[in-house]
Amino acid sequence: MKDITNSAIEVSSVPAAVIDVVWDDVAPMIEKATDRSGGRYNLTSVREGIESGILGLWIAMDDAKPIAALTTRIEDFPTGKRGLAIDWIGGDRMKDWLPEAHKMLSDYARAHGCSYLQGYGRKGWLRALAKHGWEVDYTAYRMEIDNG
Repeated sequence: MKDITNSAIEVSSVPAAVIDVVWDDVAPMIEKATDRSGGRYNLTSVREGIESGILGLWIAMDDAKPIAALTTRIEDFPTGKRGLAIDWIGGDRMKDWLPEAHKMLSDYARAHGCSYLQGYGRKGWLRALAKHGWEVDYTAYRMEIDNG
């Protein structure tokens, strides 16, 4: 078993132009998240968002092996407020990469004039995020209805 205490986790953004290099590794991670979208998103729509520049792709690596992936997008509001949304997250060993990812994303958000980070996901995320100052802002519920 690998000693993760000596492991060097690196988190970095992936330019859209080189998505083909990493897609086969990150797609299964992201797909686990899109599968929970109720059919509103899929891997194709996420990849198109990355390629068009609407979404940014970030990867956590350990010894050049991807262990997690996530996407971000900048939200602009009519009031001028701006935030960084984290939409799709997947992978393993969150305790290892989350501190570095949190720092990287916070720095990126500040550099792009964002005043907040916002993430979407299961309630279980709060256990890990609370250590970094996150708190629940709202909970979303959904119900499918017939068109008949």
